Amino acid sequence: MKKKFKLFATIGSLALAICMMTIGVLAATQVTFSVTSSVSFTTDKVYVDVNGEVAYGATASRQTKSFTGKNYTGVAGSAPAGDITLTAGTGSPTISGTEAQFGNIQFAEEVNNQIVYKFTITNKGTNPCFVEVTIPAYESGVTATNVTIVTECKKGEQNFAHDGSASLATNETMILTYTLTLTDVSKSVDSLTDVDFTFNMQNVAF
Repeated sequence: MKKKFKLFATIGSLALAICMMTIGVLAATQVTFSVTSSVSFTTDKVYVDVNGEVAYGATASRQTKSFTGKNYTGVAGSAPAGDITLTAGTGSPTISGTEAQFGNIQFAEEVNNQIVYKFTITNKGTNPCFVEVTIPAYESGVTATNVTIVTECKKGEQNFAHDGSASLATNETMILTYTLTLTDVSKSVDSLTDVDFTFNMQNVAF
């Protein structure tokens, strides 16, 4: 009887040890796939409409957070242009003054899953609108930890410089697309703590 008890006790101890080891391995292999982000706007002597969205989640069930905004009321040019007024849309991003905060955005746990930001700026005034976009630290074509990054900025079919040297004429629109692609689901995304965009718009070149 004592031998049986010792045998069962030994088996129990081994099972507990294996369980603890398994928990330890699982804890060690937990990965994070999220980034936080926001976008803000400043304008000077130009009238603009802005739109923005971020698309994320599993390929089969994409989700979005979006907003719209403009810095005038009524007909553009009928009153002085002020600060951008933003309105939350799908997914209800947080609006704080001239900034839209997307919060914590997660990749789905699938290879090549993407988080895609898309922003449009339309010049609604008669002055040329020069646009400067700042994307701190993360440039087109580089690879962050476990993420590839591509930035594309277009005016119609043409590339559009977003360094403040190029302008939009009346009713012209630029579209900036910023795509993050997950390369390995076994590794954390730990070098993209803040993916923040700043749009500055004025009637002369920067």
